Amino acid sequence: MENLLIFAAIFSLFSCAHHDQKIKFNLNLNNSAKNIGKAVGVDLVVIDARTNEILGEKIFSAEEKIKITSDENLAEFLQKKIEESLLQNGFKKGWYKSLTIEIIDLKYQAKREFFVGNSEANIIVTGK
Repeated sequence: MENLLIFAAIFSLFSCAHHDQKIKFNLNLNNSAKNIGKAVGVDLVVIDARTNEILGEKIFSAEEKIKITSDENLAEFLQKKIEESLLQNGFKKGWYKSLTIEIIDLKYQAKREFFVGNSEANIIVTGK
């Protein structure tokens, strides 16, 4: 009976159905340098130029992959967080300087093999 319970536990562990995942964005920027902006006005624009809204994937086997996506708008999220950081560092909203951030590509991939795995993330961003 004990062997049957162990077998059932192992079987349920490895036969779990994998479903696509939705994530929430989170970003903490370093705001330790106060007032470096000296009240310079900055017009910030964040553009999400990715051709695909999939953030990444987890690979369990050649046949079993799940997609990682989000219901949040990445450009709006980054715009808000970066603006907050600029204001905390002494900048203000304005037109004296212009900063455009364009997200060209964002990929995350996690591969799982028997008891081990690896993760890799790549992002391509341009700034003007």
